[in-house]
Amino acid sequence: MSKGPSRVSEPRSLARLLTPLSLVVGAAVLVALACRFAGKLPPALSEFQPGWALLYLATAAIVVAAHAARWQLIGRALNASLPIGRLIAARLAGEAVGAVMPSAKIAGDPVRIALVYTDGLPGPSAGAGVALDRVAEVAGNILAAILYVVVFASTYHGRNRSPVFQVLVSLLVLLPALLFPLLMLRAGRRPLAPLYQWAKRRRGGWKRVAAAAHATEGQLADFLSKHPQTFLLGVAASLFIEGLVIIEYELLLRTFAVRLPLPTLLVALVFSGLSRAVPTPVGLGALEGSQVVALAIAGHTAAAGFLVGLIMRVHETLLTGIGLAVCLTRGLSLARLRLIAAADKAVA
Repeated sequence: MSKGPSRVSEPRSLARLLTPLSLVVGAAVLVALACRFAGKLPPALSEFQPGWALLYLATAAIVVAAHAARWQLIGRALNASLPIGRLIAARLAGEAVGAVMPSAKIAGDPVRIALVYTDGLPGPSAGAGVALDRVAEVAGNILAAILYVVVFASTYHGRNRSPVFQVLVSLLVLLPALLFPLLMLRAGRRPLAPLYQWAKRRRGGWKRVAAAAHATEGQLADFLSKHPQTFLLGVAASLFIEGLVIIEYELLLRTFAVRLPLPTLLVALVFSGLSRAVPTPVGLGALEGSQVVALAIAGHTAAAGFLVGLIMRVHETLLTGIGLAVCLTRGLSLARLRLIAAADKAVA
């Protein structure tokens, strides 16, 4: 009897250890980059331009609203729609929690589900809406990243092309891996069926988790069977949002008097997205390091890459701060966030 609790507590203890460890590692990387390049930064950070800043803020607000509008589009097909303002707030809160936890953006999806559930949506519909919105977003991200890498590779004349093509190959592998479970659901098959059988043999809350996942999967299968056009519209909306994001970051860079050629900006965005897969809270160190690599590949100095990373950090910090403020106004304390994170790990 004593072995059961120890087996359960070991993963939790490991998770509690890895979170501060990843924070320390990320901070160490950021400090090392700062020590290496701080004296070589151009004076861009002192050349703040308010006009471009206002345009950037307006575009950033449009991007957030567009994300919520895509979510609302999918929710309507599920008969589980909410006013756009509530979806914007839930989106900001979920993305903020996903940013501060070392498990990529998806860690914030349970927060989104919890918030729209408390706003009156049924649990399975709330889960299905968030899942479909996330899949449509990731599909659009991957398609856009493939296009960005192709555009950059077609204009790149440097010697070492291998990092660019490695990223391209990885993206080409990820896309079918994402679409295959969706095709299974559309065909009436259950890709999570082995999980249900395993969970039924477990004790505690696993049966409830399996039942909720089974209901959500049923909603997904029904949606993909009856509303494939809506899902495709969601992916198209993601591509449109990607275009807005290009404008958003161009305006952000101009706010600090930094100009990048379009192909370089595109590859910088690709590497920025890849940095979110690194398990460090708020991408600490990973975001800045990704830009050092991206701009070095494009033929710029490593110091210029670090500067771009710092400017991108301004954007991440702004949205994360707003999202955490939304969490506080909705009563999501640190203790409740830990419970949500534990539930997310249990589902995973």
